[in-house]
Amino acid sequence: MVIHNAKNLKAHIIKLHKKYVKGELNKNNKQSDTDVEKEYSNQRSHLEKSVENERRVITKNSDTYRKGNNKMMKENVILLKEINDLRKEVLKIQMDKLRNNEQKRA
Repeated sequence: MVIHNAKNLKAHIIKLHKKYVKGELNKNNKQSDTDVEKEYSNQRSHLEKSVENERRVITKNSDTYRKGNNKMMKENVILLKEINDLRKEVLKIQMDKLRNNEQKRA
């Protein structure tokens, strides 16, 4: 029997330890590895969705700002044209006043 011989007993115990204890550790490690991989995959998927959502929001906001800027630029062009027309009108009125004053003096 194995129990009577110390060397055989030790070898047999080591063999049993490797078979049951280390084998179970490997199973647990494999299970743990798959859990880690699943969690990593879930986190990556969540982050990818978040990035895509942020890109959509940024694109939408930039479109909104661009439309707002274009509207303001058009309004500014209209206002500048109006200012220039008023300046011309003021200049014309001043010139008319000068002519009238010169005609009254003459």
